[in-house]
Formats: sequence, C-alpha cells, structure tokens
Amino acid sequence: MLNFSKPHRRIVLSHSRMSTFYHCQNSYRFAHIFPQIDYQQEAQGVTNFPMDVGTAIHIAIQCYLEHRDYNRAIFELWKAFPFALYERGVKDGGRTIYAAISAFEAWLDSGVAQAYELVAVNDKASTELVGEIDLGSIEGMNEIYDFVYQCHIDAIVRRHTDGEIMPIDIKTYAGLNKLERYEYSTQLIPYTLVSNMILEKATPLQFDAEYWFIEVALTNPKIDMKPIRKDQTDFKFWVATTQQVMRQIASNLDADRWPRNDNHCYQYGQTCPWATDCWSGQASNELEEWYTALADGHPTRNGKTPDFSFRMPLV
Repeated sequence: MLNFSKPHRRIVLSHSRMSTFYHCQNSYRFAHIFPQIDYQQEAQGVTNFPMDVGTAIHIAIQCYLEHRDYNRAIFELWKAFPFALYERGVKDGGRTIYAAISAFEAWLDSGVAQAYELVAVNDKASTELVGEIDLGSIEGMNEIYDFVYQCHIDAIVRRHTDGEIMPIDIKTYAGLNKLERYEYSTQLIPYTLVSNMILEKATPLQFDAEYWFIEVALTNPKIDMKPIRKDQTDFKFWVATTQQVMRQIASNLDADRWPRNDNHCYQYGQTCPWATDCWSGQASNELEEWYTALADGHPTRNGKTPDFSFRMPLV
C-alpha cells in the first residue's frame, strides 16, 4: 500500500531514455532527472545537425503519406529546417538540403509509399502519435515515483499485400549501414502494443511492425525496410528489462547515487554534453537548482499530453 502523503515524482521512460541509462546512469541523471540540457545548448547556438535533417525527412514522409502531394511534402521538409541549420546549409553550398530532398525522393522512387496507406485514428491521420503506458508506482524513502512509458509513433499504416495494420518507425542515417542490430531491438514492442490497443485489436500481444531506413547522401541514397515480428517471449523480456530500470532508478533517486561510465564519456566522435558538470564534483542539489532555472518554462519532448494512454502496472 502506497503512502499517498508523500509527494509524487513523475518519471518518463522511453526506448532512448532506457538506452541512455544502460550506457551511463549518470548521463541519464543529467539528461532526464534534471531538466534537460538542450536549452543550454540552444543558448550557445548549438544544434543537433543530423537529428534536424532526419526530422525534416520524417515530416516530408508523414506529409506525403497523408496527402499524397509531392510539392506539399517538399514544402514541409523545407519548413522543418531551423534557421541555424539553414545558415549551415548556405555555407555548404546547399548540399545539406539537396541530400535531404534526395533521400525523400529516393524513398518515393522505391515504391514504399504505394505499398502502404496511412490509417486514421479517431478521424485523424496517425502520424506523430504519442502513446503512454502507465507502468505503476514505486514508493521511495521520501517520494513516490510514478513511472510512465512514452512512445512517439511515426505512423500507423496498412500494408496492401496482406492488409496488416502496424506501426512504422523511420530511421535516417548517413555513412556505413550498421542497422542490423535493430532486428534484435525491443524498441517496437511497446510501439506495437500501444498501436494494437488504439485499434482495439483482439490480440494485443501480437507484435508486427516495420523499420523504414533512409540513407541521407548527396548521391545514390539507399532505402531499406526491415519487418519486425516479436512474440510473447520478447514481450516478457521487455517487461523484465523495464522493471529492472524502474527499480534501479528509484534506488538511485533514494540514495542520490548515479554511477558514471567513463567508457562512454566520448562516443561517436563527440564528448558527452554533460561531461564538464559530471566531472566537476559539484553538489547534486546545486546542479539541480541551476538546471531547473535554466529550463524554466520550456516544455520537454516527453512532456506532451498523450494522444492515447492505458494502464499496465509492472510493479
């Protein structure tokens, strides 16, 4: 029985947040327990360039699935580039925007769009759906931790070959294709669970989904598709790993101890954005006050009101 006289703290989990936690628990603390550092980076004029390009292509694909209008989709792709990114595009002679448009056009030429149709959910196009699973609460020494899992579903589509309705996740990348690992990822299990619950499928624990991979390149961008089929064994594994993360986060919050993984301070050619604060030895309460003031009034991505939610307590 929970002691409801204690204050509640809402903890949002997602696939990327859990991946951050597995890589380095202290980087998870900076990214998601304290208000997010993105606002400091924006203030310094730093943008996440690859992510912005990928977002623009996502928007173009989603627009085309909904309206089947090439010019409208290209217009939406252009609009999705933030001003700082546009400046960089000018400096590189337009190669960036050309590569983004080429990737989108390659996706069109591949025939993927013709093989699927977008499904409407509650009379609205099923793009950028936010689904939330209430995972239950863990009582700590001073607080009650309320855990939810959020999924940002790129689209729900119907495949024409067999009529299967399923979520898809669009992945954009540049360079060497190292995407085979997605076949074994559990990322799309909660996506499919949410999708099945939205559509009121009779068998919500059947997990069918697809990844659409689009390479961003100046010449010859590549398109790849990977169907994902999981079973209840995979679902049980996802539940077990999620439970483990929930309990560990609650334990870390109680003790205010967040192990640092120095092997992940430098990855993918970049230093961890929280490295300076992480190594400073500054007291946690001082850091939390500073991050709270920094992010005051700025909503985070996982602060969105979900389009659909249901309860599936794991603890």
